[in-house]
Amino acid sequence: MATLTRAIRRPVTVRHLPIVLLAGILVAAAVVIMHAGRDTTFFYDDWNFVTMRIGWRPHILLYPHNEHLSLLPVLVYKLVFETVGLEHYGVLRAISAAFNITCATLLFIYARRRLGDWIALGLASCLVVMGVGAWDIVWPFQIGFLGSLAATLGALLMLDRGTRPGDIAACVLVAITLSSSSLGVMLLAGVVVEVLLRPNRLRRLWIPAIPAVLYGLWYLKYGVGHLDWANGVPKIPSHIAQGTRGGIAAATGQPYANTWLLAWALVGALVFTLARGRDRLPRVLMVATMPLLFWTLEALARTGLSSIEPRYMYPNGVFIALVAAEAFLLIVPRATAGALAIAIVLWAGAIGNASSLNGLGDQLRGFALSSRSSLTAAELLRDTLGPNTLPDPSQPQLFLGRYESAVKAYGSTITWSLAEIPRRSAAERAAVDAALIRLIGPFAGRATAAPPPNCAQFPGDGTDRRARLKSGQLYVKAGGAPVEVRLRRFGDLFTDSPQVTVKPQSQATVGLPKDRSPTPWIAAVRSSSRFSACQL
Repeated sequence: MATLTRAIRRPVTVRHLPIVLLAGILVAAAVVIMHAGRDTTFFYDDWNFVTMRIGWRPHILLYPHNEHLSLLPVLVYKLVFETVGLEHYGVLRAISAAFNITCATLLFIYARRRLGDWIALGLASCLVVMGVGAWDIVWPFQIGFLGSLAATLGALLMLDRGTRPGDIAACVLVAITLSSSSLGVMLLAGVVVEVLLRPNRLRRLWIPAIPAVLYGLWYLKYGVGHLDWANGVPKIPSHIAQGTRGGIAAATGQPYANTWLLAWALVGALVFTLARGRDRLPRVLMVATMPLLFWTLEALARTGLSSIEPRYMYPNGVFIALVAAEAFLLIVPRATAGALAIAIVLWAGAIGNASSLNGLGDQLRGFALSSRSSLTAAELLRDTLGPNTLPDPSQPQLFLGRYESAVKAYGSTITWSLAEIPRRSAAERAAVDAALIRLIGPFAGRATAAPPPNCAQFPGDGTDRRARLKSGQLYVKAGGAPVEVRLRRFGDLFTDSPQVTVKPQSQATVGLPKDRSPTPWIAAVRSSSRFSACQL
């Protein structure tokens, strides 16, 4: 009896092995992605959602980000802000990871029905840790693209059902795709192609028509964009060629330079399927329409960018995976050994590219350190800075006044408190000092008062003479050589370059404004000639 039971269970286990492996890969990918984005915070376009989407008026939700209708990502961000505040950026990263995992899962389901479990598993593995698509995976702002692509994959699966409930779900998903980003336009065009090529076209035309009308009404009110026909049209062929190769690199994990042969194989398989699989014609043309339109619009609307721009690689990979699923339907090996060999090649590509996720995370952590330290410094100097101050020059959308409005609206901040600053790492405390110095801009001002009596004189031996500036004012009188003044406050070390230099044979005052911290500045003064220095 036990032997019979094992014989019955064995085929079930083997049949479900790809699904078990997929689950393990997705869990591992979630860990890798969350680790890659650790210690990051809002970056660049994120600040638009933080500071310029306060409130719930329809205009706040509907006005475009660049040319995109971004209703879905705006709602996600605002709900996070309203529930957990600004300081828990990890919640947004988790939501972004969930979108990415959803895309991989839906791609697996779509591809397994056409190419089998093992190849579908390889494609899903490459997608979920796509190194060249790191910007769309690690940076939560790209949930606009991820949301559109997840809804696109879901819509295709619903259309596969050929039922009224499936058609209704597909219609809703097309609308969701359009509400997430302009990638929805590609799905809308693809659905139109498929519906028109089906025999029951008139009875199903409502599937793309309803979302198209809703999007059209939005576009009449808010639509923006510029298509550069003169400069863009000549670039369309190269964009299509680049996009195809870039999509293959993204979908397979192979180096871009090695994708020429794969590109020709894909084109050949597509032509073969169009000629031999006429019952597949509507879907094949649909999935081919989406990337072709995507690359064409890129050439017209983003003439200065390549179709392998990092933000576009994830969509490229999804589109090419869909095209491959249809193009190789009649060609792919059905034997487990052949399919497994292809899957192994895809897994190797996925593993080889996953490290790029942490590389982008390192970049974002650098920006996060700059933003947090700059905003912390601005908070200390709040009484002296104007609302149009840019605390962090690397974040041109981060205006101090708007950030303070967001802090008030959501009751939270990403800055470090006065009590927290001393407990931060040496690098973080040094970054606060650097931000304070940048915002204050200390300089050698003209000495308007006589120096204090008994102002100390020092030999010009190049040795640092240190002083705590409890008053925030330092008097310096230089001799025959310039006097260098270095400043620190919360950090442990002085910088190599001086913040202030007093010219030879002159006297000056270095003044630092009072702020919200009682911690005094520390000055290190040196010269190669005899000088005087003391507090005022």
